[in-house]
Amino acid sequence: MWLSAFEAALDRNCGVSEKVVTCIERHGERYSPERFFPTNNERDRLLRVLRPRTGLYAMLSTMHDSGLLGRMFPEFQKIYCLVIRDFYHKYTVDEHTLLTIRNLESLCEPTTQSQQRFSGLLKELHNPELLVLALLFHDVGKWTNKNHSEEGVRMALVALRRIGLPESDIGSVEFLIRHHL
Repeated sequence: MWLSAFEAALDRNCGVSEKVVTCIERHGERYSPERFFPTNNERDRLLRVLRPRTGLYAMLSTMHDSGLLGRMFPEFQKIYCLVIRDFYHKYTVDEHTLLTIRNLESLCEPTTQSQQRFSGLLKELHNPELLVLALLFHDVGKWTNKNHSEEGVRMALVALRRIGLPESDIGSVEFLIRHHL
């Protein structure tokens, strides 16, 4: 049910109530990741929430700050406040990940010529929420010293199968994570 609040807030272009966020913070740990997506209806709600649009970054940030994102996806929790010092990570890995989604969101209302060009490409995608899923998981493998793309694929496959994503969609997300470098 908690995703309903985020979906409604995105649909109405507003924030989620502080009472809802407080409820999530206080009670979210009671639920295993499997309980968030017991049916395809909940998975479909998640996919609707993840469709690129104005406000997505703010919603995902609120979900992350409240602990909901990490409870739904413990794979994402592995990179919580993880510091990596390299050219690509000016921020912690979790914030870097959310900022990639903010950059994608900026294509929904382009203000520059290059954004307009890429906005057109985004509009051509049949399931742009799969790109958001790939971005969400693209660096989760950085928690270990292994090849982070391969580890990210391994972790994402577990999460995507847990939520019941169709295998063809899993293949698309897997491809994007594996080749994101």
